[in-house]
Amino acid sequence: MAKPIPCDYRLVDFGQGRKLEAIGDYLIDRPSPAAWGSLTRLPERWGAAAAAFYREAAQRGWSYQQPWPESASIDCGSFVIAARPTPFGHIGLFPEQRASWEWSDERVRELGESEVLN
Repeated sequence: MAKPIPCDYRLVDFGQGRKLEAIGDYLIDRPSPAAWGSLTRLPERWGAAAAAFYREAAQRGWSYQQPWPESASIDCGSFVIAARPTPFGHIGLFPEQRASWEWSDERVRELGESEVLN
């Protein structure tokens, strides 16, 4: 497996039913029901998205301006979570569970285990 990109997940912007996220320098635009009723704050950043997911009938699925990096991962210290696009618009991890990642990292370090089942 390729070495993970040494980075954190970041929520870059949010609004108009979508969220703009980053894994390293790779920007991802995808739907977010929680973003309805909010306006984006950084409209100039959205055009730089490398990948976007659409659920509309006219366009459904991922659209890529740049290929998804094979090594896109979140380095959580004692373990790595791979980030991969799915046919449903997910990226293989749920950033809102970051506290769980940190807790898991602490437990793995305490136990000295090398493999963890999510």
